[in-house]
Amino acid sequence: MASTNPIPAGTDLSIVIPWSHIKNTKNYIIDVFKSLEWASEILEVKLVYRARSTTHSGKTNPEHNKVFIHFKGLNDQGQLVKQHLSNDGKEIKIDHKFGFWKIRGSTWKFDDKFNKAPLKPRVEFL
Repeated sequence: MASTNPIPAGTDLSIVIPWSHIKNTKNYIIDVFKSLEWASEILEVKLVYRARSTTHSGKTNPEHNKVFIHFKGLNDQGQLVKQHLSNDGKEIKIDHKFGFWKIRGSTWKFDDKFNKAPLKPRVEFL
């Protein structure tokens, strides 16, 4: 069974930045979102590294980070953001010093009943 929930306790809103330039630091992202004043507290910012990849059509995607941000204590503006992002497929564009991000509501849910497959080898008689 999965034992720990990566979403901090008390989270009112979780958002994801699907593509953030590799040079956007965690501290920079925190500063940008603090300046927006959507909540009394940013509980956590998690950067997930995404390696350079090539699509089926041959397009190369450079390395980047996928960013998850968890907020607590939403104010009125934060509630509007949550309401907008709760509509399926809705995004918000945030312009910042180095460009822009398109953010989405994170739809990931923790499943404490999830069981990983056993790690022992499997034998199949042919």
